[in-house]
Amino acid sequence: MSIENDPEKFLKQYSYLRKWVNECVVCQDKRHRPDTPYPERNTRYSTYAQLRRLLDELVLDENGMCEQCRI
Repeated sequence: MSIENDPEKFLKQYSYLRKWVNECVVCQDKRHRPDTPYPERNTRYSTYAQLRRLLDELVLDENGMCEQCRI
């Protein structure tokens, strides 16, 4: 699997983007944070655009749980 389709390989190469990834403390689901920056330019090749393409958005509550695990 190429880096363009594998979130773990992508995050290994661009480790500075890990700060924009949320992980649920219960299910360990990993997705991008809601406040992840949008690319400065309207380009799909920006690392932020690639992160948003590879991972969906994940909102966590104050305890670090996603919506599914809160129920």
